Amino acid sequence: MKPFAIGVTKLIKDPASVIHFELQGTLKDAYVTFSKVADDELVVVSGVVESVHQGLLVSGEIKTRWQGSCVRCLEDASGVVKVHFRELFEPEGVGEEDTYHFDGDVLDLTELAKDFVVLELPIVPLCASDCKGLCVTCGQNLNEGTCDCTKDDIDPRWSKLSSLSDG
Repeated sequence: MKPFAIGVTKLIKDPASVIHFELQGTLKDAYVTFSKVADDELVVVSGVVESVHQGLLVSGEIKTRWQGSCVRCLEDASGVVKVHFRELFEPEGVGEEDTYHFDGDVLDLTELAKDFVVLELPIVPLCASDCKGLCVTCGQNLNEGTCDCTKDDIDPRWSKLSSLSDG
């Protein structure tokens, strides 16, 4: 059985009931440009499923850890993804194409979990909010210390323009 699948026979037979769940598993290929959830990282999906007129309403929370490279200093960066969701699952072949669907007596939350995790991954990950980055001249990691580079205030491509203001 898939790690994020829930048997919903009880809900189909008794629409007044609810199912509480906590599922654990891994997601494959959950990434954006500079951050990802490792293929072996544990993902926890918990919540409740209830029957509604249009299908099954799933509400809950997804928690996992992400890793990546800091876009300022290129060191390792990591953090936690914690996202709340509320989504309608419609029976297969019914409803809109862009909604989630369930087939028969099984509700698979894998696609939902991956979608919500990927949307929460940082596109611009930082090792720390105050990361100083790298020196643009020598590449020194400025979080580890300063460098001996001189800082020109004027870009040499624009230096001729400074002579216009002297006259």
